[in-house]
Amino acid sequence: AALRLGGSLPENVAAVVSWSAGQLVAFLLCFSFTWRRIGFSNPFGPQSRLREQLRYGLATHVGNLANLATFRVDALILANTRNPVELGLYAGAANVAEVVLYLPTSVAAVLLSAGASMSPSDSRVLTLRALRLVVASSLALGACGIIFASPIVSLLLGAEFSDSATPLRILLIGISGVALHQ
Repeated sequence: AALRLGGSLPENVAAVVSWSAGQLVAFLLCFSFTWRRIGFSNPFGPQSRLREQLRYGLATHVGNLANLATFRVDALILANTRNPVELGLYAGAANVAEVVLYLPTSVAAVLLSAGASMSPSDSRVLTLRALRLVVASSLALGACGIIFASPIVSLLLGAEFSDSATPLRILLIGISGVALHQ
């Protein structure tokens, strides 16, 4: 909203501009932190860790942005087809529903590094064990969220968002399946 330039930008464009500016600021902060940690002596030389980190980080960031766009395209569609109140109710429900993804995303990050240091058979056993845990936990969390959507919304978002309970229930059905993809 701060980047609306005195009201000259529509709300949906201002939201995209604000998000993009936030991504740029985060990148610059990470870049400066990395630069300071490695030092200023020839940071782009052939032996540079900074160059290697930037190459990897930028390549993975494209995937992260694509994933984020997948999760946010619905809000852009709603911003152009619904009023701001409906968009706000939906956005609140979407943010609460994404909590179901925290466990599978965390487990996937740990499995990647743990599995790389194991034999293929040990890695397979660990992965299957983790998959069972994540599937059961995600489905249980999604089911609890569907059953207790109204009190969850009131507790986390406030009574003003009580109408977010129905979109939350619908989103939890889909996001429990998305959790398996992580």
